[in-house]
Amino acid sequence: MKGVRFRLEIEGMTCEHCARNVAEALKALPGLRDVKVDYRAGVAMVTADNESVMEFSQIQQAISQKGAYRLVRIVKESGSGSTLKWALAAVGAALIGSSCCILPLLAAVGIFSGTVAAQVHWLDSLRPFFLGITIVALGIAWWSALRSKEVRKEGPVCDCEVNDRSSVRYGVVSAMRNVRVLAVITVIALALGTFPYWSGWVFGGESPQVNSTVSEVVVSAVFHVDGMTCGGCEQAVKTSVGSLPGVRTVEADHESGMVKVVWVPEVVSVKEIINAIEKPGYRVQGWEWVSK
Repeated sequence: MKGVRFRLEIEGMTCEHCARNVAEALKALPGLRDVKVDYRAGVAMVTADNESVMEFSQIQQAISQKGAYRLVRIVKESGSGSTLKWALAAVGAALIGSSCCILPLLAAVGIFSGTVAAQVHWLDSLRPFFLGITIVALGIAWWSALRSKEVRKEGPVCDCEVNDRSSVRYGVVSAMRNVRVLAVITVIALALGTFPYWSGWVFGGESPQVNSTVSEVVVSAVFHVDGMTCGGCEQAVKTSVGSLPGVRTVEADHESGMVKVVWVPEVVSVKEIINAIEKPGYRVQGWEWVSK
């Protein structure tokens, strides 16, 4: 059941017994639930069915019957649940937008099925759209996390200066914790969303080369591959083909759709190389020998 989260700043609590007294008083009020009291911070966190049940005078009367406790103010918490939902939506959009490059890379190392990876290449054209959704969702999440909290204006003590700063410090620490978590999620979302743009730089580079012996005979061919869209795709092909015994070098270029392979024909065949290229989900449209 959904509700609105509020922070009650209360003076006069000095021990666990006080915390239990305040908690009992708040739980007895209609429309309030999920009560958590911290006497050290001078704070009680409650969930209200709606904002109308947060009557200042009613809450003050309830807690004062349990002891010499004084309600200082009621603060509406910014929606941490909403923040998390938007942040996770950003991660989801980023993952979908980059799946056309992430899944083939996983398929190349045997973690994922190349058949499934082959079905998501069409998402490449929608990558800017999903990246835009990622940025918008992150913006909303940050706005939700950083926006000023609404203070209830009811009650004669709402505008008084708070001498006990522990409750204020509690709110700041809570906000900082949410910001740190959101910062981590933001990094993850942006890393996933921009994966096709930086993966080639991080995972790419020249493929390992093995010096052939004098007596070793190697051949070279260029394969025309459909489905490569970024540097991550290039690395997926290099990883898959490069794992074959007898392959000496692999060069892939997603812009031209060409993969050049040098290998020992006595050890590995053309068919095996084609199968390795298609393992991450790509398709070989044709190939030709490259003369020395």
